Amino acid sequence: MESLLLGDGAFSGCGILAIDLPNGLTVLGARVFNSCDALVSIDIPDSVTSMGAYAFGSCSSLISVKLPSNLIEIEDHAFAYCDGLTSITIPNGVTTIGNEVFLSCDNLTRIDLSNSLTSIGYWAFAYCTGLTNITIPASVTSIGSDVFNGCAMLAKIYFEGDAPDADLLGDDLIATVYYREGKTGFAPIWQELPTEVWTLENGPTP
Repeated sequence: MESLLLGDGAFSGCGILAIDLPNGLTVLGARVFNSCDALVSIDIPDSVTSMGAYAFGSCSSLISVKLPSNLIEIEDHAFAYCDGLTSITIPNGVTTIGNEVFLSCDNLTRIDLSNSLTSIGYWAFAYCTGLTNITIPASVTSIGSDVFNGCAMLAKIYFEGDAPDADLLGDDLIATVYYREGKTGFAPIWQELPTEVWTLENGPTP
């Protein structure tokens, strides 16, 4: 079966408020909805497996996104500068979050990551100034540099598994890193941040 593609830049810069995407669509091209300032919500069909770079970049009014269950990778800058987003759930099929995917999503306060996620790109959550805590699944083995750069309110970073390969998590972070008892690779100071063993008392609020 041939892939059904919504091509690069198909709706870039247009004034749509919402759109119904067809079932059977498999690919969203690069910049497909980039700078659609009026777009408020979108429900992406579960048939979509690939989302191009800048797909929803600078959609400043976007507040609701349902990502498809069969999505595998979120490419660079896909939701950068989406100021209206307050929460997002990454489906469990996603293995890779690219570079600067959620850059400067100022009001993003909750991110639920995929349990299949292995790689998070550099600056993926940089300048998400509303983010206060985040949990990194045990499946993650690689985190790019400065992934939380500029996250001024980020206070708690929870790791479910062993310490991943990572560079500095961000400049001037105030965060504490929490890890499960028995997990390896962490030290009292890890990536220039203090660490504590994750307990019921200091764990994230559901």
